[in-house]
Amino acid sequence: MSVVERQEKRKRHREQHRDNYEIVKDIFQCIASKYNCNISEVTFGASLTYYQQKRYLSLLKNRGLILISSELNYCNAYEISILGRRYLEVLADIKDDLGYDTFGKAGW
Repeated sequence: MSVVERQEKRKRHREQHRDNYEIVKDIFQCIASKYNCNISEVTFGASLTYYQQKRYLSLLKNRGLILISSELNYCNAYEISILGRRYLEVLADIKDDLGYDTFGKAGW
C-alpha cells in the first residue's frame, strides 16, 4: 500500500467520526421527532454506542436539556426541554450563518 493510499484511508476514517455537538444535535433531533422517546430509540436514532448513550443522556439530563417524561415498565421516556429546544435552534442558526453543509464541514 502506497503512502497516498494510506493517507486517503486515514482521511476517510477520520471523516466518519462526529464531534460532540453533532452527537448532541442528533440526540435532540431524535427526541424531538417523537413525544416520548425511550432509551433504545435514542440509541438507534442517533447511532450511539451503549457507552455514548449513557454518557450523553446523563450529561444532557444533568444540564436540564432533556427531561424524563415518564418511567413505564422500568424504562425511561425522554423529552426535550425548552432549554434543549433553544440549544437546537442556536445550533441550526450557527449552521445557517456559517454556511455549513453538515454541521462541522464548511461548504465554502
